[in-house]
Amino acid sequence: MIIRCPLCQKLESKSVSVIANERIWSSLEADSGVAIGQDVIARHTLASNISLLECLNCGLQYFSPALPGDSDFYSQLTSSAPTYYSVDKWDFRAAAKFVSTGNVVLDIACGDGKFLQLARSKGADVCGIDTNPTAVERAKLDGLPVHCTSLYEFASEYHGCFDVVTAFQVVEHLAEVQPFVRAAMDCLKPGGKLLLSLPNRLRLFRAPFEPFDHPPHHLTRWTANQFQEIAQQTGLKIISIHYEPGRMGDCRALLRGWIAPGRQTESLWARAVARLVFGPSMHKLFARLGWLERWPLWGMSMMAVLEK
Repeated sequence: MIIRCPLCQKLESKSVSVIANERIWSSLEADSGVAIGQDVIARHTLASNISLLECLNCGLQYFSPALPGDSDFYSQLTSSAPTYYSVDKWDFRAAAKFVSTGNVVLDIACGDGKFLQLARSKGADVCGIDTNPTAVERAKLDGLPVHCTSLYEFASEYHGCFDVVTAFQVVEHLAEVQPFVRAAMDCLKPGGKLLLSLPNRLRLFRAPFEPFDHPPHHLTRWTANQFQEIAQQTGLKIISIHYEPGRMGDCRALLRGWIAPGRQTESLWARAVARLVFGPSMHKLFARLGWLERWPLWGMSMMAVLEK
């Protein structure tokens, strides 16, 4: 099966790995306690194995064959994993810096509205959309103006209405990227800002196997280079790119490995130095000064700020 890149639509790619679908589904339940019905599993399983490919044009990594999770998948996921919608995310705090009093803000796939609450606390007029009815009802219980609709339906009615449009951890779930970004652009006023956050595949540490980083949850894997492709396709201007700082424990582990490479039992010296260099106060200082971003000691997420 020939699959085009979800970002640039080119055909040329190279194989990165092959994964058994059974491993993904079993790991979701065993590692995360997620309960997904057999009917949902069956209609999202197109083959016994899926391939992870890397586009030779834009560098995006994507899975084939793969289907994005449908509303039943996400309803069952959020019902069995109540912490799926995080209360406090780096993405939210990073994006809030670009929200000002009087801004009109749209959050796409807003979940139960945690970022909308943060934006409202900064004096913004907020609105959210999500296709998960369970999450929408939770947001409405908190008095938030959230609509259960798709972006494409919403954009056709609310053209050029928003100063800031956010999409946190959304794009990696999509089978095609460009239609989504263009619809988000349509919601922006001229000069408005689109904030896109995604998992950074160059983050410091990854678990040996992460079921959430596979279909039907994630369909693509990104580095910051792919933001350039989005800008080139759409005419958006990249204002800045931001990286979540690496966690203190991950930074310590990296330094220990550098001091004592290949040691099965880390030396007391390496552990002591790592605790000193990346103690709580020093780690906070490095993060505040932006040094962890520049070194680069990156955490899970990254965010691009693009201007219409």
